[in-house]
Amino acid sequence: MSLDGSTASLSSYLLRYVFIIIDISLFFGLVAVLTILINGKGQRLGDLAAGTTVIRLGRKVRLEEIALDRLPDDYRVKHPEAGRLSDRDVTTVRRVLARNDEDLEQLTAERVASFLQIEDTGSPRQFLHDILADHQYVALAESNPDSNLPE
Repeated sequence: MSLDGSTASLSSYLLRYVFIIIDISLFFGLVAVLTILINGKGQRLGDLAAGTTVIRLGRKVRLEEIALDRLPDDYRVKHPEAGRLSDRDVTTVRRVLARNDEDLEQLTAERVASFLQIEDTGSPRQFLHDILADHQYVALAESNPDSNLPE
């Protein structure tokens, strides 16, 4: 990306590419490392010459963080309030379950139950699994109101 926030031009890309010879190939990358360290902005020599910088658009998301579980056709929602959880909340619950830490599961179940103002009656692990399934079901039902999903 150009330093002014616009998309880099073809000539900027070409200039960056030409400078790879100096940045990386010559002296085994020492020029690039020194330029990045001295500059303090994470730019190598090619970026400085071309007036560009590399940006990161967002964090990487792993498939298991967003993958949906297959729910049975006759699934019944236990806690419809689970639909109020954000995607970030759901990701946190998935990560807690993946750690297999009973104390953390207990704490998370208590916080989720308190936030949703519902009664946590089962084991914390099962409660969190139920919350995830309910959230998935409610979110799918809301995103597809014409579906034949039972209420």
